[in-house]
Amino acid sequence: MYFTVLGPVRVFRNGEELTVGPGQEQAVLALLLARAGHPISVGTLIDALWGDAPPASAMNVIQRSVGRIRRLLEPELPHRASGQWLLRTGNAYRLVLTENECDLLHFRALVRRARETTHPLRATVLRTEALALWDGRAAAGIETSVEAATVFRAIDAERSQVAIQAAEVAAAYTGAEPSYELLRVLRATVAADPLNELLHAALTRCLTAAGHRAEALGTIRALRQRLADELGIGPGPALRQAHLEILRSDDQAMQVAPAVRPAMVPAELTTFSGRAAEIEHIDTFAADRPDAAIVVIHGMGGVGKTTLAVRWARANAYRFPDGELFVDLRGFGPEGRPIPAGEALLPLLTALGVPADEMPASADERVALYRSLLDRRRVLLIVDNARDEEHVRPLLPPGPGSLTVVTSRSRLTGLVVAQGATPVALNVLSDAEARAMLLRRIRPPVDRSAVDEILGYCGGLPLALSIVAARLLTDLSLTPRTVADQMRACASRPAALEGGDVGVRATLRWSYEALSPPAQRAVRLAGVHRGYEGSMQLTASVCGVSMAEAQRVTDELMDVRLLDQPSPGRYRAHDLICLFSYEVCMEGETEASRREARGRLLGCYRASLAAAAAVISGDVRVVEAPGAGVTPMTFDDAVQARNWLAVERPQLLLTLDDLGKHPPGAWEADQYDALAASLSDVESLVK
Repeated sequence: MYFTVLGPVRVFRNGEELTVGPGQEQAVLALLLARAGHPISVGTLIDALWGDAPPASAMNVIQRSVGRIRRLLEPELPHRASGQWLLRTGNAYRLVLTENECDLLHFRALVRRARETTHPLRATVLRTEALALWDGRAAAGIETSVEAATVFRAIDAERSQVAIQAAEVAAAYTGAEPSYELLRVLRATVAADPLNELLHAALTRCLTAAGHRAEALGTIRALRQRLADELGIGPGPALRQAHLEILRSDDQAMQVAPAVRPAMVPAELTTFSGRAAEIEHIDTFAADRPDAAIVVIHGMGGVGKTTLAVRWARANAYRFPDGELFVDLRGFGPEGRPIPAGEALLPLLTALGVPADEMPASADERVALYRSLLDRRRVLLIVDNARDEEHVRPLLPPGPGSLTVVTSRSRLTGLVVAQGATPVALNVLSDAEARAMLLRRIRPPVDRSAVDEILGYCGGLPLALSIVAARLLTDLSLTPRTVADQMRACASRPAALEGGDVGVRATLRWSYEALSPPAQRAVRLAGVHRGYEGSMQLTASVCGVSMAEAQRVTDELMDVRLLDQPSPGRYRAHDLICLFSYEVCMEGETEASRREARGRLLGCYRASLAAAAAVISGDVRVVEAPGAGVTPMTFDDAVQARNWLAVERPQLLLTLDDLGKHPPGAWEADQYDALAASLSDVESLVK
């Protein structure tokens, strides 16, 4: 059931509107809704409906109206039964409602959340959402006495007050111009309260901040005329002050600079080569577009989609004065579970200046805040590794002049059809491009036949070429001929790497076998944490080694491009490398060693969550000693702990999801349950 009183009185069941009876019945329901779940006495109902001259049958009329409302809400209700919605307590009635069942309660809940937050933009978003619930004056169309009209006018006054607060905060906030949606609901509120000078003054400040100076002056002139015609008075001090502020404003004062200019795009590869046709295609599409544009780069894993997107973004960042954003959705990772849009918004909102303790709890609230932050801004967004269209749409920036570059193994035809995106199909490098890429990075002298053989194994795949080049650069004892010979030996082994071709497998196998024994073990044990991304502490724990040893292993893996560092302190492997790790883990590790590594992985997460909970709550007694071989995270303060959780939460959920799909033994099941409970506990502290 859903009830509305912020406008016409209406009742809905499962989305279908019910027909409320005649005028008095509607008035009784309106008064019950106006009390928002609180009891209202029969005497108060009689006074509200008839004032000082109620008929002798007033009590019976009220009872009949209540009975008809009950039967409307619950048609199967027996005669004289109270039901679950409309209850009688003594000589009073009340509707039992929650904020999800009544627009007035929902309005007040949003306003309450706006008061509780310390982030001005989020407060404005919540108040805007609250004002958008209105569809006219409260209980519009209900004929009542003066007493009832006073009740509804008080609710209308709440609307005006919230609108004033929203407008004043938005006009004063330097992080972004007032949004289109805020201006829309402010104009509607002013239309419903046409003589409220404080409300008009607040609207004109908001219009001025949004660059609508002419409309602001016109609003003040119209109110001056209305006051003179209807009340015979001139404007008060609030309206006069607002008028002066508009007249004193200039272009510089009206330009609002972003509070935070994000720059999340990773550094590009200095050895980038080829892709001239694709870059020209994107350049042509993105040139001087007034609307929000979308480019979809699609192709197989390891073909260089992200590298191309980063290259173009770095070269064209000057076109987007409000910043560059980057998010990896992991749509086609080995973990099989993409990051939901609500989770993906966490790092984006953090980059846009939203503190961890002000982060909205629900995905819908995050989307609303994100769009409000980017409204009227020109930003470049890279959405990496998207699964499908619905995975991307909540992240699209609304601002005209913004550009979104999406990379995916899917064609994402829905974005092309519905959003006008331009597709860029990325294939493997041509023979000439692959040769140029490799030759730019290897030392002379060059054995042409060996290079030809290496290129054949790599199949034009940039990921494979990069790994080969990295080995040749970091191991001076290697030559193209020895590399070609080793790749030939690896390529002759049985295929076991699901989703990869022989060339990629041979490249990874060869690179793996050239590693030191500790680094090989780290690659194998990473297979228990498919879709690996995490901290140095996580590496140390999975391997059961010290932080110093974990650092040495990590440096070695980064040298040969088996591991990347997307941000300080965090490390990530390509999904093809993750699949390879799983293969060699199953080959080279016993069930016992895999179980022990998985236990240390879960133990690291649990101990890190406990440390975060202790810092956030201030109760250090809740921290338990980590298990053997486990190196958990430590935090200096609550802000650091909250930020870590915001970044780590998607990986925690992926880990739980992966373990949940593959039921472990009893001991591991206990660890799994404990980790899920620890995550729930620390999330409740953050909220």
